[in-house]
Amino acid sequence: MMEKISWTDRVRDKEVLHTVKEGMNILYVIKRMNANWVGHILCRNWLVKQVRRKEREEYKRREDEEEDLNNLWMTLRKRRNSENCKRKH
Repeated sequence: MMEKISWTDRVRDKEVLHTVKEGMNILYVIKRMNANWVGHILCRNWLVKQVRRKEREEYKRREDEEEDLNNLWMTLRKRRNSENCKRKH
């Protein structure tokens, strides 16, 4: 049995399903499908893999930045030492 509801009316799904008396069956199916989808995602460890991959990328980026800073620091120290040697002679 269908109710006459205009598509512009703002009516919640639960209210419509309750008036049609199909609420429990459809809501149960929707919740079960949602649970199956979440279970599928978690079963495959998709989210965990994504988080770990991002962590590895972040760690690699930090290592690269640290290496760049160390190279810069060593270059500055070499320049300073060479300038000090020139001043002494």
